[in-house]
Amino acid sequence: MILHYNMDGSIQMQLKFRGKVIEKYFSSQKEYVAFLQNFDSKI
Repeated sequence: MILHYNMDGSIQMQLKFRGKVIEKYFSSQKEYVAFLQNFDSKI
């Protein structure tokens, strides 16, 4: 997983999972944490 923290507080994520590359943009760390907490249900 590659995380890039931007100056405005947003986060860009690149994740390799089961052979797929998932790229996602989060406007805040709170949104990123919510994504991680719900990750199991999205698989």
